[in-house]
Amino acid sequence: MSLQPPAPLTVGYLLVGPPEHGICRYGRLLAAEGRRRADVNVLEHHVILTGNSFHDWRLLRGAARKLAQSSLVHLQVSVWGEGTWGGKWHAVLNLYTFRRHCRVPVIVTLHDLNTLQFFRCVSLSRWLLGAGSEGVRAALRPGVRLARQLSRGRLRPRNLFRALWTFTLDGPCLIAFTTARVTRLILVLTKPEQAHLQGLNITKPAVLIPHFVEDIRVSPSAHEPSSTKILVVAGFIFKGKGHEIILNTLPLLPDVKLTFLGGPGFDSAASEYYSHLRALAHRNGIQDRVEMTGYLPDEEYYRRLAAADLAICPFSEDKSASGSLSSLIAVECPILASAIPLVADYNEMVPGAIPTFSPYTPAALAAAVRILLQTPRASLTRPLRVLRQHLSIGTLYEQHLAAYRRVIGNPSC
Repeated sequence: MSLQPPAPLTVGYLLVGPPEHGICRYGRLLAAEGRRRADVNVLEHHVILTGNSFHDWRLLRGAARKLAQSSLVHLQVSVWGEGTWGGKWHAVLNLYTFRRHCRVPVIVTLHDLNTLQFFRCVSLSRWLLGAGSEGVRAALRPGVRLARQLSRGRLRPRNLFRALWTFTLDGPCLIAFTTARVTRLILVLTKPEQAHLQGLNITKPAVLIPHFVEDIRVSPSAHEPSSTKILVVAGFIFKGKGHEIILNTLPLLPDVKLTFLGGPGFDSAASEYYSHLRALAHRNGIQDRVEMTGYLPDEEYYRRLAAADLAICPFSEDKSASGSLSSLIAVECPILASAIPLVADYNEMVPGAIPTFSPYTPAALAAAVRILLQTPRASLTRPLRVLRQHLSIGTLYEQHLAAYRRVIGNPSC
């Protein structure tokens, strides 16, 4: 008795945001991998939302119609929606708009869930006690500003609705709950993210599929040893990736140069943070040893990653899966990272693949950098090669196909 091959799937990929945005790019690469499969038909549609509710409604309604022939539609959503689906209530409205007009099942990869640990609480008192003073101030600041404006009579009636619309204490949770309402199945990228969803009492099934690693070919001679060592920080520049601690570490490493391979992120504070880092480099007297390249085309980006002596990834503890980290694994650039759950997951797959430093101080980071720069490169890249195989996009796309078929075959999913 011969087994029948599975029926072909038609998978719709809706890509939202600028093409270079990491979330949008993630979906685009999945779509490209799907096109390589004989049993998959891919429909791909790309929109850039404007923030104008009526215009975005038309774009999303049109996107739903374009993808109507799909067996299901796969979305990429970050709980920090600014730059893609929109911030806070705008993201909620846009997600509901698309779902209302989409007549086929929807599956969502939910990104950046580790940031929800700040909001993971059963009471306001536990939240305030566990967040730390700076986190509490950051979360409460919009509400305090709104209360002051109301008390001083500075909000005219026509502006009151706008203020209430943009205010939310917990925008990321709001987007996470909305996503759970519009999707049949949630895909997450790390184990802690599954736990955060459970902590928020989101009972929608969540399937773990790690962030894939692209199949990138770089020249074996891309890295050429030199007397001046080059450290790199990969990807878009935004808070949470540890740029500040690196700039405070560089004075302890007088013989190395540092390159930020990427430009500012897409949120409203990105340019301000970019300027802050430039000012910090000048205050530390290291501006001549720091290069900020801005956004680079893929080919140049990968070439420069492969040419670096060491990549530094001092992510904050709430960092979720990282496209920049996956790119470093893809080109087999030696990596030094902070000891966060994401890196622990990778080192569980392949012991020692990504060395870490602790405590989270410039002195500890500088000491670890010195050790790794003296370690033979081959011994650092060997386990990365194995990790790359574990996380290859071809292998992980098979897991996506299993998730797609699960949703189509189980209407109650």
